[in-house]
Amino acid sequence: MSRNNDQPPVGYKNPPQHSRFQKGRSGNPSGRRKVKPQLNLADEFAKLMSEPIQMMKKGKLRTVSVLEAFLQKTTEAALKGDAAARKDVIKLLGLMTSVSEAATPEITSEEEAQLIARFLARERRSGGGWDA
Repeated sequence: MSRNNDQPPVGYKNPPQHSRFQKGRSGNPSGRRKVKPQLNLADEFAKLMSEPIQMMKKGKLRTVSVLEAFLQKTTEAALKGDAAARKDVIKLLGLMTSVSEAATPEITSEEEAQLIARFLARERRSGGGWDA
């Protein structure tokens, strides 16, 4: 019995011709799985805080950033007597002074007294309710 030599051998490391990879066709047609993009929390938060929103101030509609509106509302709540808002404003002031301590010149006690006097006079005129 002789074998037909026109057909290639089939066996170990010799798969049948019809089941071999086709020319021009990938062995992995769907390719590598896509990686989900990783979100950077700091960038996303910065983007959110800089988004413009509309806010009423002194009867006028203004467009401000979310951060500016947040700071404005927290300061207003602190001035109305909200203790938690007051603590937040004091913490923010502490952060600002520690960050910009080298950049801002110190004011003298005379300048501080003048600023306080002007502030109290302005509050008395506007009926702010400050006792001094």
